[in-house]
Amino acid sequence: MTSEEIEAWLVSRIASELYVAPDDVDVRTPFAELGIDSLIAMELAQELEAHLARDLPVTILFDHPTIERLARFLGDGGG
Repeated sequence: MTSEEIEAWLVSRIASELYVAPDDVDVRTPFAELGIDSLIAMELAQELEAHLARDLPVTILFDHPTIERLARFLGDGGG
């Protein structure tokens, strides 16, 4: 899966979680500033793990604290 596809999935999922339009989610804003707390971060990590069909550490959103950085890390065979 490409970084662009992962980024789009994350934007869609986070927009849904925060009840905002996807266009309102800035991929360069840290997850914490978007309103993603530790519980939501763990849930997102688990959903992302299932979506990508590979094991991910539960701390992945803290290790890569923006949508852009996380997508880049995971995309195109990275991570």
